[in-house]
Amino acid sequence: MAEHYMPFNSVITDGIPDRAIDADKFGIYISSFFSEGVFNLKSGLSFNLSTRDDMSVVIGTGKAHLKEKFYYSDSPLKFILAPADGVLNRIDTIVLRMDKDNRTVGLKQVKGTFAVNPTAPDVIRQENGIYDLQLYRIRVNAGAIKIEQKDITDTRLNNSVCGVVAMAVDHIDTTTLYNQIQADLMHFKKDTQTDYDTWTEEKKQIWLTWLSSFKEAYIDAFEEWYRKFKAENETDFNEWFAGAKYILDGNQAGNLYNFVDVHKKERINANGGVHGLRLKDNKLQVNTGTGWASLMEVPTGMDADYFSRLCMTAAQFNALQWTVNAFNNNIMTEEI
Repeated sequence: MAEHYMPFNSVITDGIPDRAIDADKFGIYISSFFSEGVFNLKSGLSFNLSTRDDMSVVIGTGKAHLKEKFYYSDSPLKFILAPADGVLNRIDTIVLRMDKDNRTVGLKQVKGTFAVNPTAPDVIRQENGIYDLQLYRIRVNAGAIKIEQKDITDTRLNNSVCGVVAMAVDHIDTTTLYNQIQADLMHFKKDTQTDYDTWTEEKKQIWLTWLSSFKEAYIDAFEEWYRKFKAENETDFNEWFAGAKYILDGNQAGNLYNFVDVHKKERINANGGVHGLRLKDNKLQVNTGTGWASLMEVPTGMDADYFSRLCMTAAQFNALQWTVNAFNNNIMTEEI
């Protein structure tokens, strides 16, 4: 078991430094301060994903620490997913992959396998080869022509496949937090759905109860009103209808005409006046009972029968005289 320490300035002997530090040793040193995962920056969690109106996704900028290696991206990267199948589904993943043999670290798209109930590709964790941090799972449904946010599962908080970098000696195990959040969401959804269904049923029963009581109260009240109305008015209605029926018996059109004609004769006298009034030589005349006279020539003190024939009161007649006198010959009317 060896002891390791750093850093010291080297003493070069025959061109060989005696305190040289290689990448692995420096990575071990860095790992003492950072746990594995993605960095939570001031701008937010690294490598946010956004969708487009097609089969592509864009991964934002960020920083990460994995397998004693540091990575950062200063510009967004776009990934175009393979076309969907017409029948089967697929789950692809976006990973941050360290390839020790090729000495590279970078974001990669890993295509899944088509199936009715697909599973995501395995996260590769080789001791001396490829090492992945899984950032996202993307479900590609059968027949899909674009990727939507509902198709994305964010796994950055899942410590078993990724996690968030924590400083100093220990690290935050976000797997438990992630699982708790998922469980809480499922529990909330289940309880909320149950409560909503219960609430909906309660409101339905309240409505039906109210409707039933409304029908009972108002329909009964209407029927009671109708019975009372019928009892009070049926006799009068039958009498009126019998009279109307008599008028229209036989030749209805002829009887109706005769009825109107009689009324007309009662109201129009032989001298051509209507209700004791007529227009002659552009002057309004009234029937005084002994003959026709100009409205303004009618003497005062006429009896009540006279005004009755005119279908007006004495006061109304006086008002008519005053109006005719005021407008004199300016009254324009059509002779009847």
